Amino acid sequence: MPPLDKVNFTSLAVLDLSDNEFNDLMPRWIFSLSSLISLNLAGSNFEGSLPNNFWNLTSLRMLDVSYNGLNFKLPNSLWNVNNLISLKLIDIGFKGPIPGGLQNLTNLRNSGSDYRTWNFCRIGWVQAISTAQEIGKAASDFIQEDLKMDYVYDYMFHLLSEYAKLMRYKPTKPRKAIEISSERLACPATGSQKKFMMESIVKGPTDVSPCNMPPPYDAVALRTLLRRKANSVSQVEMWEKRYWEIQTKHN
Repeated sequence: MPPLDKVNFTSLAVLDLSDNEFNDLMPRWIFSLSSLISLNLAGSNFEGSLPNNFWNLTSLRMLDVSYNGLNFKLPNSLWNVNNLISLKLIDIGFKGPIPGGLQNLTNLRNSGSDYRTWNFCRIGWVQAISTAQEIGKAASDFIQEDLKMDYVYDYMFHLLSEYAKLMRYKPTKPRKAIEISSERLACPATGSQKKFMMESIVKGPTDVSPCNMPPPYDAVALRTLLRRKANSVSQVEMWEKRYWEIQTKHN
């Protein structure tokens, strides 16, 4: 594109150079047009990098530089174009991480960035970067200030002291304590609650353990048990041997 230094574009609001075969560097004079509202350079086959002159485009609201042979990092001045509502950077070979300055474009509504190169779809995700940084800093400060070893030792000492009190604790019956039986709790209850409570009440005292283990085997009982087990094993082995003898005869 030839230089146009002598042309007066001071009132130009819309510039559309899309779908051309310039095959050249992006002209710098474009970024001196402070009155531009819409700039469309999509598919113009520009090469090189975006100029770091976005400071001058104070009125710009729509920018599209998609489908160009650019291979660059986005200039920092782009994040100061606060009036942008539409930013399209599809398939431009963008390099590097997602710039943190993107959060400054608070008016952005349409971010047509290719998910294959930017890996983001919504500006709201980028605006959360500062919040995430604040959370991370708060967590770091908490670990450094509130989790000091002095505090940890104080907590451990307090914990051990309280458990030591439990070891020396001897429960005593208060003077005005009233003994409550299960019957006294069940009497004022009604309906299903009373029914279930009555069923769970102990019917009467007993001196028998609720679970009685069988007595251990004496010598005679143990020999009888082992003999019965050996006979069962012999019986099974005999059946198995007979089965295979029959199978062999038939084959």
